[in-house]
Amino acid sequence: MSLLPRYSDKNQFTYICSPYRDNPRVNVMRARQYCKFAVGRGRIPLAPHLYFPQFLSEVDEREKAMDTNFEL
Repeated sequence: MSLLPRYSDKNQFTYICSPYRDNPRVNVMRARQYCKFAVGRGRIPLAPHLYFPQFLSEVDEREKAMDTNFEL
């Protein structure tokens, strides 16, 4: 018997993967809708493409953002 909780049974995170680059304004709106859908189902959405553009440049730091996405 393990005293550690089984996090895999209680994982409520959902990774939201959707386009960003071609039309950022529309794609951000869609990603927000996907996140809202996930929250409505009791999930915790992880949408890096909504978060990273707040402080990383799509033009200059795209590779860094992509690498960080893969780490998640």
